[in-house]
This record gives sequence, structure tokens and C-alpha cells, in this order.
Amino acid sequence: MKYLSPYGLVTGCDVASIALHYSRKRGLERLCQASVTCLPFCSDWFDLVTSFDVLYHRAVADYPRALVEFSRVLRPGGRILLRLPAYDWLRGRHDKAVQTAHRFTARELHSALVASGFVVEKLSYANTLLFALALTKRLLKEFYPCGRVRTFAVKYRGTMRSSPSSSLPKRNGSYATHSLLA
Repeated sequence: MKYLSPYGLVTGCDVASIALHYSRKRGLERLCQASVTCLPFCSDWFDLVTSFDVLYHRAVADYPRALVEFSRVLRPGGRILLRLPAYDWLRGRHDKAVQTAHRFTARELHSALVASGFVVEKLSYANTLLFALALTKRLLKEFYPCGRVRTFAVKYRGTMRSSPSSSLPKRNGSYATHSLLA
């Protein structure tokens, strides 16, 4: 909210009272408690609606309804800025911890936005640079689901070779260890 305040009045909204409590402790004042599926604002009220990592959550049972609400409270020509997790097959332990109910594809989100009355100007995957790492981690978890997978670079008699931790040589020498998955 503080980042947007130089551009106009900013109002924060959260369904959780504890989130609002901590926001107030940080000095934020224009706050309300409400669900994204039933916003307590007049139609055509905001120039911009932002929703970062909200619509994926299990507490949002009807994300298309939330998009309709966002459209309702936006002025004509207003904009929406969303951030959502992508690809259900990338689901991991973190998703369980933060109660992820849904991961999105660009096509699915585009269709939902258009159905809610939006004209999509740009839709992209934000973390494409980390995609290869995330994919590798998820694939390795398929093959090694019950523990850590570690890869070691071992200097052994002047050559480098990869070795799982159980087969590290026990001779004197220098060993460099790198944890691939934690």
C-alpha cells in the first residue's frame, strides 16, 4: 500500500482480522475486512485493483466471482494487476503450507478475465527464469519422494565427478558439497 500511495488514495482489504491488525501496526490506515467475492465498495470506485497471491487460496472458493467483483469496483478504463501461482503440476509442500487450492495456466486465467468483462492487455508468467529450477525440483521429488536428494562435486585424483552422498570416497582430498534439494 505504501508503494502505491504516491499515486492516490489506497485502500487495503483482507478477510483475516489478524492481517489487518498487523497492517495497522505497520502504520496503514485505510483498511477494511471483507472477502474478495463480496467487496464493500461502490461500483466504478477504483482506478486500480491489485491482488497478489490471493485468488489461489482455499478461502476463495469462487475465484471467477472475485474477478467479477474486481471488474465491478473498477472505473471504466481501470486496470487490474494479479499475481497467481502457475501450473498445478508444480504443486509442492509450500502449496500445502499456504493452503493453495488452485494454480492457474495463462489460458485459463485469460478466459476467466474475459468472462468477467476485462480486456487483457498483457498476461505472462513472472518467474520464467526460475522455471527450470522449479521443474527439476518437482521431477526429482517424483523419483525421490521420501527424503533429501543431494548432489556432490568431488575432487578425486585430479578429476571432478558427481556422486551421491553414500558413495563419497573416504580418502584424503578436498570435497566440495552442494545441496540440490532441501
